[in-house]
Amino acid sequence: MNIFCVIWCWLKENYSWVIGLVIQVFIAYNIFFLQRKLSNKDKFEHREIINEKVKELLSGIRDRKYS
Repeated sequence: MNIFCVIWCWLKENYSWVIGLVIQVFIAYNIFFLQRKLSNKDKFEHREIINEKVKELLSGIRDRKYS
């Protein structure tokens, strides 16, 4: 029971530091995952552009081959 009192007293003395740390971790976590989502979105868009170019090239090759 004494350990809980020690922890509670420490938290009461350092609550602003603890709250600041929690806020910083929350912001860093969200920025990290937003960045990953954006990079995945960019990768998907790049993949779509490449697929369109490949389709155009393949259709041109097939047209020349069978003409």
